[in-house]
Amino acid sequence: MKKCLLGGAIMVKNEINIIEKTLKSCHENVDIIIVLDTGSTDGTQNFITQTCKKLKIKLKLYEEPFIDFSTSRNKLLQLSRPYAKYLLLLDSNDEIKNGHVLKPFLRKVVNSDVFTCKSLFENDVGIEGSKKIFYKYLIIKSSSTHMYYTESIHEYITSKKDYTYNEELSKTDFYLYQNRSLDKSSVPRLENDVELLLKQPDVNRNMFYLGITYYNLKNYPKSYEWSYRRVLVHKSGDKYDEYCFVSYQMLLYLSYHLNSSNFNKIYDDILIYCNNTRPEPYIIKASKLMNENKHDEAYPLLQLACQCPIPSDINAIYDLNLYENVRFKLLNICKYVVFPSLHIES
Repeated sequence: MKKCLLGGAIMVKNEINIIEKTLKSCHENVDIIIVLDTGSTDGTQNFITQTCKKLKIKLKLYEEPFIDFSTSRNKLLQLSRPYAKYLLLLDSNDEIKNGHVLKPFLRKVVNSDVFTCKSLFENDVGIEGSKKIFYKYLIIKSSSTHMYYTESIHEYITSKKDYTYNEELSKTDFYLYQNRSLDKSSVPRLENDVELLLKQPDVNRNMFYLGITYYNLKNYPKSYEWSYRRVLVHKSGDKYDEYCFVSYQMLLYLSYHLNSSNFNKIYDDILIYCNNTRPEPYIIKASKLMNENKHDEAYPLLQLACQCPIPSDINAIYDLNLYENVRFKLLNICKYVVFPSLHIES
């Protein structure tokens, strides 16, 4: 069987309310969709079949019981490899944006095993208007069988031998979009995530995800505890780690809202860690000062925040809305309190 150029590979379970946008975004952007259903009971299988038929998208649908995230996603890879030269690894709530870029780009590629792609999560962790930007491997060459998923939770693609990766696609207009406010209720899933992560609590990535997961569960003291543990394992002289910086952000934010006496020390530490190049610490401290009616102290911090460039490092994780809008709005609010004579009545 001759392989097509690009297939969309999706693992689903009870996604009937959100999968349509994903399938529609695949139309004309991928040549075939390969779906692994891991036990839907809401009619997702039939809905996908009928939607693909209506959109005239080729479909291969398989059903297997869920094992864990890496095992089941590796099964999806195995099932998908015969159908396409390249596989776009999608979640059931992903939407392809500017997908016209994909196939012309891939036709020109020579010898790359995986491709870094840009993702945008809107309204993430319940923060309305937030636009979280991050990058990860989302396209894999199907013949690169040494590439596989690892970890039973928060799985990621890796290899036991050397591989070639391509970052150029992440610099194009193509990206994957998720509106996280449309996600189904996830408390049981998050509680299960905690149980799995606690099986190896001394692993750095697990400390990081425990901080995030407890925050999403609104268990802020536990989120503070695990974010603090993640920060503590970073030793002086260690290479900069974006996930450690995110844990620092979480720690600073929670220390503010939990009225921790460690706030100023954490603030000083995070500025040293990021070499004063990120606006998030300035914004968190300025927000605290503004809440205390200390706008004159907050104003110079917000000035510094507005001078920080948008991160160019492909490993950076950041809120685009904070960089493009929030910091400047806060500066203007603060400015008119500190310098009321500048206010012009409309």
